[in-house]
Amino acid sequence: MAVWRKILVSGSNAHVAAITASVTGTPTDKSEVIFRDPTTGRFFSTGSIFFTASNGNQLFLDKTGLTAFNISASGTPDEVSTDSQVLFRNPNSTGIEATSSLFLNSSDQLEFSSSQGAGVFSGSFTGDGSGLVGVQGTLAHALSSANGIVSTSGQPFSYNGTKAVTMTIMTASNGGLEFQGSALRLASTLAHQGLYFSGTGADNYSSMSIALTPGGTSGLTTGSDELAISSSIAGNGLAFSNGVIAVDLASNSGLVLTADELKLANGLPGDGLEYATPNSVLQVDPTFVVTSSARITFETGSTNLLLTVSPDSDLITSSHGFSQKLINNPVVSYDLNTTLTGDFTFQNNVFVEGNFTVSGSTTSASIETENLNVADQFVLVNSGSTGNDGGFVVQTGTSTGAFLFYDGLNERWGVSDKGESVLDTTHMITSSDHAALVTTTITDTSESVLIIQTPLFGTSGANRSGQLHITTVALPNESSVFIYA
Repeated sequence: MAVWRKILVSGSNAHVAAITASVTGTPTDKSEVIFRDPTTGRFFSTGSIFFTASNGNQLFLDKTGLTAFNISASGTPDEVSTDSQVLFRNPNSTGIEATSSLFLNSSDQLEFSSSQGAGVFSGSFTGDGSGLVGVQGTLAHALSSANGIVSTSGQPFSYNGTKAVTMTIMTASNGGLEFQGSALRLASTLAHQGLYFSGTGADNYSSMSIALTPGGTSGLTTGSDELAISSSIAGNGLAFSNGVIAVDLASNSGLVLTADELKLANGLPGDGLEYATPNSVLQVDPTFVVTSSARITFETGSTNLLLTVSPDSDLITSSHGFSQKLINNPVVSYDLNTTLTGDFTFQNNVFVEGNFTVSGSTTSASIETENLNVADQFVLVNSGSTGNDGGFVVQTGTSTGAFLFYDGLNERWGVSDKGESVLDTTHMITSSDHAALVTTTITDTSESVLIIQTPLFGTSGANRSGQLHITTVALPNESSVFIYA
């Protein structure tokens, strides 16, 4: 008999009458020991007691501490590995301590990694030497004097690292260089007669420029780091190039310069216009003028198109249309009949803003499309059938398909395999080839009330099985999932 049963999920309490294990295996590496509380009967484990399968199945006690009067090592390695730390013994606690700032490096040298290291050290040393003070030594290659370098004593400069010494840069009195604090820069008097420092900010001598008249009225420019006449010296209709001022003509202005004279271009006249006198008088070209005898004909080969013309004076009609004189400036209107005849093929999109009704001698309409977009929230099916079944079909063969459907007999939703019969007007689902969908109901009903409720779908216990209930008011550490089975 199907009833509501609680499903055990991770983190929830398990309530079972007994547990039977059909297969027990060998403990794996670091398998923890399981304990049973004698009062509650619950199981728990501790990571501090475990077996090690990789070490002879020994029982290990972790985090329990160790006190020993003496420790002896039966074997020590022949050499230490790279970055091995130095161990120290604390005389008060008799404990062994290590510091990562003192270790043996890959070159078998004792190395300090802490910048706070101090004391006496002999032997070779590697590192950046940061934090070392009071170190004296002799340079492998002594520093010697060079041009512009002097010592504070005035003697030729030399330095071998044995004592502190101060060196300075000597500048000539007229060298154009001066010191500002401890920094060397160009002298402020360097700029003169049309030159000035143009660096950003006060006392910035990083860039020098030529001084020009404010507002650009000098007619000069320093573009491309060269002094030249400014292009702005030319005014409206004038152009300046390579030191020459000339009349500036637009490419389509209709004007040209011939022998230093300005005149209309030969190509100025267009359709229907010509020169009566060379480049001085324009007149109408009669070869392009519409005459009273010129007519235009409008025809259509479809009865779905309606053609009308206004005005209709001098109108000549034919079986497919009409003709009208151009001199009357005819206006032709095209319109569609309200009823269209014939077959039509639309190769691009068709938008219907009003209602779209399909009627015919049959009760079916075929729509072939790659993507179907329906703006309505719900799609109504089975509106014209007498049965209580309905759904969607995915065609899998010539006359077969897979169904997602509502089973009216059992009052449940279901799915089928891919081999169900698919016909033009009727479909059939074999009861042995489909399964009911698992439905889930979210409820705030307590467990005591939930387990006596009737499932939402199905007509009997046989076809109600498999439905899920999830309660939002489960007690702490209790599962909130129930299945009707």
